[in-house]
Amino acid sequence: MSYRFEYQVTPDATELRIRGPRDNLPTDSWSIEAPVVLLSGVDLVQRLIAAEVAIGEDDTVLIEHRAVSGLSAAEAKSLALPPFADVIGHLETTGIITRPDFRIKLSWRRGGGQPIVDAKRTGAWLRVGDGWQRLPDALFEIAEGVDRLNAVPDDDLGDTQRQIAPDDAAGIIIGAETISLTDDEADELRARVENAIGANQKNVHLNVEGRTIDVPALTPIT
Repeated sequence: MSYRFEYQVTPDATELRIRGPRDNLPTDSWSIEAPVVLLSGVDLVQRLIAAEVAIGEDDTVLIEHRAVSGLSAAEAKSLALPPFADVIGHLETTGIITRPDFRIKLSWRRGGGQPIVDAKRTGAWLRVGDGWQRLPDALFEIAEGVDRLNAVPDDDLGDTQRQIAPDDAAGIIIGAETISLTDDEADELRARVENAIGANQKNVHLNVEGRTIDVPALTPIT
């Protein structure tokens, strides 16, 4: 049996190992004993460790989920990780941001819009059926933000607002709306809102799934 990368998804991190003919290879010998075909992946792991988004322990490298979601297709392939999932994040909001009961429901759909039954997210990964699919960074960040928001107690308005945006940013009052976001649309959403905040604009217009959605007000959080 040849050497190969193997990964395991956990709530805290993505665990990466090199499986050898008899056992897992200790991380401190990866650069020495790993075959040439794995060296590009080993080099990537060393860069992740240097960037402090991964850590080596015994025979395992623990990689932060945020870092996993930010890997390019080529980088992921070098670690034997799957490519990005072809999914849409479906957001349903209830209430308005100025009220403590503001909540967001996130579900997952296929590229054609069909709901994915029993999809379960763990960090940067989406479990669909028997396999794991990797989420791109934009969808990962949105999913993490939804989790943080929904974990805030109903009576804590201040923390609800802080989970939507940092203290020097702005809250978006959109009422109840349903938006489906692909990775590119999620990037557009973040960029348009950030640009509007920087320019102190009063209105933001987003084109999502062929519709123009007006975000009527950007209200500073104090």
